[in-house]
Amino acid sequence: MLQKQLQEAISIISESGDFPFQWESLLPHLVSKFTSGNFVLINGSLRTAEAILKRYRNQFKEENIIRELKYVLPIIQGPLLELAIHLTKHIASGEGDADSQVNAFRAILHVTNIFYSLNEVDLPEFFEEHAEEWMEVFLMFLSYKTNNERILEHPDDDDKPGLLTRVQASVCECVNLYIDKYDVEFKPYVGKFAEAMWELLMKTPNEVKYSLLAATAITFLTRVSEGIHHSLFNNEGIMKNVCEQIVIPNMILTEDDMENFEHYPVEYIRRDIEGSDTDTRRRSASMLVKGLRKNYEKEVTQILASYINGMLEQYNANPSDNWKQKDVCTFMVTALAVSSQSATKGALEVNALVPIMSFYESAILPDLQNCGNAHPVLLADALKFTTIFRHQLPAGAFSTLFELITKVLGSPCYVVNTYAAMTIERLLVMRNPDLSLKCGDSFKPFVPDMLKSLFTIINTKQKTGASGSLHNLTENEYVMKCILRIITSSGSDIVPFGPVCITELAKVLAEVAKGPQNPHFSHNLFESLGAVIKAMGKNDPSTIAPIESLLLPPFKQILAQDIVEFSSYVFQIMALLLELSVGTVPKAYTVIFPQLLVPALWARSGNIPALVRLLQAYIKKCQGSEEVLNYLEGVLGVFQKLISSKINDHEGFFLIESIVQHVPLAGFEKYMAKIWELIFTRLMNSKTNKFIRSFIIFISLFCAHHSPDYVAHTIDNVQGG
Repeated sequence: MLQKQLQEAISIISESGDFPFQWESLLPHLVSKFTSGNFVLINGSLRTAEAILKRYRNQFKEENIIRELKYVLPIIQGPLLELAIHLTKHIASGEGDADSQVNAFRAILHVTNIFYSLNEVDLPEFFEEHAEEWMEVFLMFLSYKTNNERILEHPDDDDKPGLLTRVQASVCECVNLYIDKYDVEFKPYVGKFAEAMWELLMKTPNEVKYSLLAATAITFLTRVSEGIHHSLFNNEGIMKNVCEQIVIPNMILTEDDMENFEHYPVEYIRRDIEGSDTDTRRRSASMLVKGLRKNYEKEVTQILASYINGMLEQYNANPSDNWKQKDVCTFMVTALAVSSQSATKGALEVNALVPIMSFYESAILPDLQNCGNAHPVLLADALKFTTIFRHQLPAGAFSTLFELITKVLGSPCYVVNTYAAMTIERLLVMRNPDLSLKCGDSFKPFVPDMLKSLFTIINTKQKTGASGSLHNLTENEYVMKCILRIITSSGSDIVPFGPVCITELAKVLAEVAKGPQNPHFSHNLFESLGAVIKAMGKNDPSTIAPIESLLLPPFKQILAQDIVEFSSYVFQIMALLLELSVGTVPKAYTVIFPQLLVPALWARSGNIPALVRLLQAYIKKCQGSEEVLNYLEGVLGVFQKLISSKINDHEGFFLIESIVQHVPLAGFEKYMAKIWELIFTRLMNSKTNKFIRSFIIFISLFCAHHSPDYVAHTIDNVQGG
């Protein structure tokens, strides 16, 4: 324990800038332990070296980095290779007892990690010259077999990889680095490693602890298939074996995937939709298909098409038992069909050899039409497929789609109803060249049912975890984003449903305010409130008063509790309500006006735009009444703070422009000398293009409202003083 703490301390100190040139004795001291013959010393020094050399990962080839590596490499590169060869011989020969073998594996894991760190920035000359020796070491571990449970299994957790698996995964990362960055130098070894990776994948079990190993090994084959060495796959038999023995088995949902789907849906969605599953075998298998398509699109499409047809026949013969086959088919068709895509637009270019619409009509649409009986995973697949290929759908399909997906929103499965919300939201984003909705008004008949289901999802506590414990998952950002998109896409047609939306959104706000957790959800929540308020206020300003009575009490509570995450949103919504309201300023606003001038609020940069807008709304609404005049000095104090900031000076000009436009001249005339002084001081000391532009707009506005002669007179007074 003490040794680990010391190693961590050394690592932290080295990261502070002392290593390597201010601590030149550190690395030679660590390297000197490599030949000690004592695994405690060897592993301790390797662990420390690994920690301090990780600084060279994810670095650009910059002068200071190269200078450091020129110092580091001569010290460690030779001893590291000698140690790697010694450890390899020790392990291969089975020398020593079980403890010795375990310690040797721990050491070789550190060695491979250090190898990666030293080679990522550039290929060192020493490593290029001794590439054959390093590759022999790597090949030995990829094919290594043992019955030693302490090497095969993790000591504390059966779901975590053992030492051998971790070493093999690290080796795969090292050779992936070489084939990615140094493919010419790596060319003599590609064939041997392709064969080794193939054999490794053939014997790798389909368990979660082997996922990283399988993913990195498949990634190597992907790099081969899409790079200069792709001719290794230019054989029908090899291609067929790759598809049958590597692609398809690694696309099958694992037990870990199903556990996440059922008990940890947020994690499942994060991995499946947001692309955080780059280290999974399923995603890697998909990337291998795309890699093969780069040079052999026709061949791989034909081979996989036959497997797809066969698995669909198995599913149709027994849907309840063979639903995983259809899941694989949908995943495989997507990998085959998409040539290019973006997160916002879905599939942009597709493989012309894949009959996308035929598959959609025969395999996807039936699950949406029969959502009550379809397996939840297949239903989620159907929604995801629809989202990806939405631009390939005919215009006439939207009305039916919205009707079907609205029904799917009622699914009790968290993943399914979330995917349904995402699909609706993505369909409503699609635009024609004239920026009109591609789906037109086809969604509008279903808006009431959509909103009802979406708010039900948010207000429903979900069972999560293997124990089935209740967990409040109301902060579903995808569902709230869908609500926002429906509101904004509906335009004025949302007005009849406005009161319901405001009531439901206020309920959600009250719940979330108890402990905000998801900033994306909060943003979409307040954006939804703003969109509804704007639509209702423009249609009928008299509706603002009831909205104020509903929202201002929780807003005051949020401000009183100083919920920082919400304060800027609250100020923005209050400004919008005030701008849209009719008549005099309600008392509820005038009461909090003095509080808006408290310096602590303006110290938070996120509050500034919203507070300025709210003050502008006050000034405009009051039109020079005592409510504003009594606090005008405080407002000008805010102006002084803002005008001195290069970041917020434009906000200061917004504020003073509102005063010039809406406050009688007699109300602020006595302050003009000070205002000009602040502006001219800033112009002389630290002017910027933004400041000059804002100043020109302000002085033009001032002249338009109070004549150029008067403006010149006030400026002359400053000069005369």
